[in-house]
Amino acid sequence: MLAYQTAFLKANHPVHFMAALLSSDRDNTDKVVRYISECRDMGIPVLPPDVNESNVSFTPTGESIRFGLAAIKGVGEGAVIAILDARDRIGAFGSLFQFCEEVDLGKGINRRTVESLIKSGAFDSTIVEEGGEADPGDIRARLMGSLGIALESGQRRRRDRQMGQTNLFVDLDGDGGGAHRPSPSLPASGYAPWTDREILTAEKESLGFYITGHPLERHRHQLQQFANATTATLSHMNGAQEVTLGAIITGIRDLKTRKGERMAVLQVEDLEGYAEVVVFPDVYRACFGLLNEDEAVLISGRPETDDDTARMIAGDIQPLTSFFEQKANEQAREVQISLTLTGLADEIPDQLRDLLERHRGEVPVSIRLQRPNPHGFRALVAPNRFLWVTPSAELVAELEELLGHGSVRLRR
Repeated sequence: MLAYQTAFLKANHPVHFMAALLSSDRDNTDKVVRYISECRDMGIPVLPPDVNESNVSFTPTGESIRFGLAAIKGVGEGAVIAILDARDRIGAFGSLFQFCEEVDLGKGINRRTVESLIKSGAFDSTIVEEGGEADPGDIRARLMGSLGIALESGQRRRRDRQMGQTNLFVDLDGDGGGAHRPSPSLPASGYAPWTDREILTAEKESLGFYITGHPLERHRHQLQQFANATTATLSHMNGAQEVTLGAIITGIRDLKTRKGERMAVLQVEDLEGYAEVVVFPDVYRACFGLLNEDEAVLISGRPETDDDTARMIAGDIQPLTSFFEQKANEQAREVQISLTLTGLADEIPDQLRDLLERHRGEVPVSIRLQRPNPHGFRALVAPNRFLWVTPSAELVAELEELLGHGSVRLRR
């Protein structure tokens, strides 16, 4: 009966059902990651936390789910209640400065709390730029750079309240600290915008996982093509089966065997959750240079199925980007080379022939000759099979070193 009711709710009230599921396990990062992935598959957006929209837990917002403030690391329920009390009183926070001035900073809210809110994106909506949506990297850099001044402003405001002092210009209209009280503005510039990587790293630090994106998202289709396992499916796979998993290394525990050989247990993350990967000495020695936190890797091996834990034994570890580049090169049907004749050194044609011979293979080569001037010409040359090549990253790099950047194109 319970299974039927659960299935009914998930099918007929999916947003409310998933919000309740996320709220019930908000302290379990692994489950939250899996539920968010499931929401994406169901077409339910999970919106980042927002000081003006979020409540304590995950809440339905139309056809979306809004992240709960209490699920942010370093933000306890006491701090959330203080935020909600201030929001109920003034309406909405117009800026970071107003937040620091209106929220009771004595109720579990300190610098680290506000830093976590900024890193999670909870203040993004307080900045509205003219002419369109502001860049999150610019917003968060400016917010973090202004935090010290904002906290000082908030503490000063709190001291004034305790002493019974008021701001003459605020209280002329009888509004003792309402939503329209002017506050200092964030600087328009002066702080280097955060990169996409810095944004995702900060989200991971404050939430325990990525929310607005994922380092592996751009590889999603390639992973579906070349990986036959995810962290969600590992624990259900046959232990004798060879599996391939694309993931980000998020933690490394170095160990030693009884013989004193070095090995490691990796904590890895993909788009669906987390898993452990055991790296025994032979693989450890062969892949040592890749065992770094935040490294994107493709792991081949076999799953361990002793319990419900997602775990695998590594047989090989490769850099993810290099692997995909190699596969893309292998799928090339033609190597197209552009050669500008104007200013071409006499030795270049011989060097080009020697280079192609070193990479001899089964893929045709075409050479586009051009002379860029008013009386110039273009010609397409198709060398014989003797100069066909095997496409690779090394071939492309050597050709571009010889002929210039952008002189090579792999046609697929």
